[in-house]
Amino acid sequence: MIKIEPLFAVPLGLTTLAQTENLNARLTSFFLEAEQNPERFANKYRNSIDQKEVFESRFDLFSWNAPVISELKELLLSNLFKFVVELNRIQPEQAKRLELRADSWFHVTRKGGYFTAHNHPNASWSLVYCVDGGDNVSQYPENAVLRFIDFKANAQMYLDPGNTNLPAPFSLGNKVFKLKAGDLVIFPSYLLHEVSPYFGETPRITVAVNAWFRDPKIAYPGIG
Repeated sequence: MIKIEPLFAVPLGLTTLAQTENLNARLTSFFLEAEQNPERFANKYRNSIDQKEVFESRFDLFSWNAPVISELKELLLSNLFKFVVELNRIQPEQAKRLELRADSWFHVTRKGGYFTAHNHPNASWSLVYCVDGGDNVSQYPENAVLRFIDFKANAQMYLDPGNTNLPAPFSLGNKVFKLKAGDLVIFPSYLLHEVSPYFGETPRITVAVNAWFRDPKIAYPGIG
């Protein structure tokens, strides 16, 4: 027997959080109101292409003094913590010591907005939470899809019947997800990802998080 080893497999967390309709409605109102006050709430240091179709908030969202943000923070970070602990098989005694730190922000994307390919240095895990997926525009099948780019750059240099139908986790090519309200995606921060252009008329609203962990008893090279 030849052992098949899933070399370079990437863990991706996908779920739709239950009973978030009320939370999402309150977040929508809160974010759209904040969008109208860019001097106070906009990220003044964004290094992506500046688009009038995309509003990006400051990266300290989880520190904002608002009950709806506190509820969102608890919901997202508790899901992340559980995911990371289970994935790494972290024992309960270490889990109690873990310190979770995070940057957080939101986007309001209007017609024509998009995000070019990028990743998130200085974090181990990133999250995207969909507050409102916007309009489903049927003539554009990849309207505002979240696309993860295959990091195996040379994997498709030669394709033939011997490698074009590999099953997951060995399949080749980019992976796309069309998010709807309540969807949560957790992924390693090193993954390149992008969002294709949005063609809807109503705002598309998402929350992003970059997170990293610290165990006071253990030193890791990634922790400053």
